[in-house]
Amino acid sequence: MQDNGEYVFKAFLVNASEYDNGNKETSGVWVDFPADEKQIKAAFSEIGLPKNAKQGRYFIDDYVSNIDSIKPLLHGNLSVRELQETAELLNGLPPYEILKLNAVMETGAKCRNLAQLREFTKNVDYYTLVPEAYTHTELGTYLIYESGIFTGVPEMYKDAMDPERFGRYISRMEQGVFTTKGYLSKSGDEWQHGELKNYTPKCLIGCIAETAIETTKQLANDLDTLYREYSPEYAALADNPARAKKAIANLLRANKTNEVRSQLYNMARDCHIDRGTIIPLSNRITTFEESRCINPCSIKEQLKQIEKNKSPVKQKGREDCL
Repeated sequence: MQDNGEYVFKAFLVNASEYDNGNKETSGVWVDFPADEKQIKAAFSEIGLPKNAKQGRYFIDDYVSNIDSIKPLLHGNLSVRELQETAELLNGLPPYEILKLNAVMETGAKCRNLAQLREFTKNVDYYTLVPEAYTHTELGTYLIYESGIFTGVPEMYKDAMDPERFGRYISRMEQGVFTTKGYLSKSGDEWQHGELKNYTPKCLIGCIAETAIETTKQLANDLDTLYREYSPEYAALADNPARAKKAIANLLRANKTNEVRSQLYNMARDCHIDRGTIIPLSNRITTFEESRCINPCSIKEQLKQIEKNKSPVKQKGREDCL
């Protein structure tokens, strides 16, 4: 078939019997995908196969693809029907989504076969790609000045923000990744299952557990709720819930996480809160610290103290943790 340059990938279709008989020169033909039914039947006929030839009577000897990232997924045992279905779906994607696919294929969430690739074509909004961002500074600059999320905020307020720190914080909390195509992150949309009912992509970065963005307000609210549930004394002293939550949030915003953690452990000790209840909150504080690049002291000793129903050890300063 003539190459007209309009293809997602092209495959060299080979008549298996003719190839085994030594007729290698005439046993194969190039097919551009996506191809219509007429083109597929013509290709089968040209290499001496019936129009409805089944897989096993032919194999794919070679591929050429306009999407470099999917080449590892193309192998000799794929059926013409699967190639056609996949090519049609990919052909329907705009250039931006193809760029996003190339970015995904550089990460831990990459597709491992054509079935997963077809699932991606129906879930392109599951990811967000910022092609302009290759560093934390570029990501922060884009988010602050170009993304529109700060629409209405005076320019002098935007200028007061540190693009590098802001970009680093957001990428850590979103667990996004920088690729050769730009910054890639999950959008927050749910994965819509198609032919693979139990398939959901892996996380973008290795095997790091994925977490939602943690806000100081939400973490403070959850801590305050726990304290009120277990401590009538706390509820009586902090009789203004809004003010109490704001006080905890302000400690977090000031990076005084050691004080927040000590408060949690003291409450656990005094009110006999079980370990399984406080550990998730303690882990959220740790995740928050990591996202803000805070260097807290190890908490192992504190956890031991809780289990022994003793006072937690006094927190060391940051300089003692280095």
